[in-house]
Amino acid sequence: MAPATSPRPPGVRPAHGAHPDSDTMRDRDTAPAGSSLGDQVAAEYVAGRLRDAIATGIYPAGAPLPPIAALSRQFVTDQSRVTAGVRLLADRGLVLHIDRHTRVAHPGIARMSSPALPLPERQRQGFSDAAIRAAIGEAKAQWRYRQHASDWAQEQWAELRAIAHHLLLYGPGHTSCSEVDVRWAVLMAGVSLPHPDALWSWHIACLAQALAPLLPNTARE
Repeated sequence: MAPATSPRPPGVRPAHGAHPDSDTMRDRDTAPAGSSLGDQVAAEYVAGRLRDAIATGIYPAGAPLPPIAALSRQFVTDQSRVTAGVRLLADRGLVLHIDRHTRVAHPGIARMSSPALPLPERQRQGFSDAAIRAAIGEAKAQWRYRQHASDWAQEQWAELRAIAHHLLLYGPGHTSCSEVDVRWAVLMAGVSLPHPDALWSWHIACLAQALAPLLPNTARE
């Protein structure tokens, strides 16, 4: 059964070239309508999250980063933005280009301690699989259809953090997610809403995307 997604909001158009059911936006203009999110801000966001992943050993020093196509799915955006973020890390000496398709974390990077799973702002007794699927789908749809997040971001971000806590500590059933999936979800759940607020809906969608692999297999069928 396919994950539930929110219906398109009235009067809101998807980014050009993006299929409503696609996890990856194929054009560059994927920012929420009316926002000031530009290429440099987007590249810095990608670079910041990958820098944290390298520093905490999710992508260990000397190990290759995932391919750009995989990272673009992880960041729910187009490959050009991810490429720009990786290029920033290369310019700052954190990533080495081995060849056209292989990029590795610099072998000399000192590892920081891994982030701890943050406690949610509000405790919940639990979430049903259907509620989790709906929350993940809604967050990604709001980014896909360029809805600016300032009015509802705090509540939705808090809800997804509570879901992260539920999935990582109490989630029932079996999941095929990897250790990297788990550690990436912990990292994303621990990142505060970034500045500027034009990044909020994107950041929330990235958190939702990070939680999707943690769903029990039966909830993702």
